[in-house]
Amino acid sequence: MNNNENKNGFLSLFLNIKFSKFSYLLISLVLLLIIYPVFEGDQSRLELFFLIVVIIQIAGIYAISYTRTDFIIGTVLGLLWLIFSLAFWFFPMKIDFILSIFFGVLFLIFTTLIILYHVLQGQKVTVDTLFGAICVFILIGIIWSGIYFLINTLSPGSFLVSEAYNYENSTIKWSALLFYSYSTYTPLSNSAIYPATSYAESAAAFEAIFGHLYVVMLVARLVGLYIVKYRDQGQK
Repeated sequence: MNNNENKNGFLSLFLNIKFSKFSYLLISLVLLLIIYPVFEGDQSRLELFFLIVVIIQIAGIYAISYTRTDFIIGTVLGLLWLIFSLAFWFFPMKIDFILSIFFGVLFLIFTTLIILYHVLQGQKVTVDTLFGAICVFILIGIIWSGIYFLINTLSPGSFLVSEAYNYENSTIKWSALLFYSYSTYTPLSNSAIYPATSYAESAAAFEAIFGHLYVVMLVARLVGLYIVKYRDQGQK
């Protein structure tokens, strides 16, 4: 009996993974993290990188489309991000680059907040809940890498880097700041990059605080849901 229940449980889990609302966004985010080193310094492959960003936008809008308002706001922010990215691509101007980063960060922040709300407000733990939680964890790092990149673009030299990176502080690459972002709120050690201005230090401190609070809130919520689940089963 228990074996049949376990088999049915695994089958249900597989089906839920296949049709999960957050699974598409999670796959696109993981894909970005896996292949972004391929595009490092290779201008000929930027089109594919841009395509992945568009896929993330579409998957993000789909993931947060719980209400008409969420869909409209997500779509508008996504389109603004896309428009200024294309504008910078065809007519390279610093203002377009800055606005592209700005609206990209806003879109990801909005997406993260909507997903976080539904993850923490869920009444039971599902595969979608877990996928949403993982999406938020990955998005936190990407969002702050964009914030760091924007700070360094507006104020060159806001982050100091070791000689191992072989480029000037003012032209620090997004990939380096992405690594710094994840090392800020995870056990990943980093001694090659550090903030050099008050704005950069403030952003890094806020990420560390928010990242750790998110983990604490998530664990508390999931444990609470499991306790309620087994308590209700025991009362039946």
